[in-house]
Amino acid sequence: MSIEKEERIAYLSMIQGVISRMANNAFLIKGWSIGLTTAMLALAGGTKNELFCLISIIPTFLFLWLDAFFFYQEKKYRTIYNYAKSQNLTSLDLYNLDPNMNIAQETEVKKKVYIRWVVMRENAVYPIYAVQIFLLIIAYPIVSCLS
Repeated sequence: MSIEKEERIAYLSMIQGVISRMANNAFLIKGWSIGLTTAMLALAGGTKNELFCLISIIPTFLFLWLDAFFFYQEKKYRTIYNYAKSQNLTSLDLYNLDPNMNIAQETEVKKKVYIRWVVMRENAVYPIYAVQIFLLIIAYPIVSCLS
């Protein structure tokens, strides 16, 4: 059974909507991370307590991990988008939004943490968090001198 042009366009629009949401989520995560780091640095300077610099490193790494998740999901959906554009799309796959549709499940489960670490080192993910962690490390001795 052939896939109609309108069906393919509707499916591509659905995938593009998911990709946009993943990109928006990653953007929001970066914003929350920067806001939290800024607030913790202000709190550390205001109270002259360097402990806030150390505590702030933990949520920064958590935001990095979450940002890597959204970036990886976005990459998966881009793969699905490219598949949906191709002539290889079958009617069974039409309207399927499973992000693991084109990925071997066994590989995904076994290497889940490793894949996340690889994604965390992508240029679209790590620089913002590296700068934040660097600033927190630099701020620690400065705040220590204030007290």
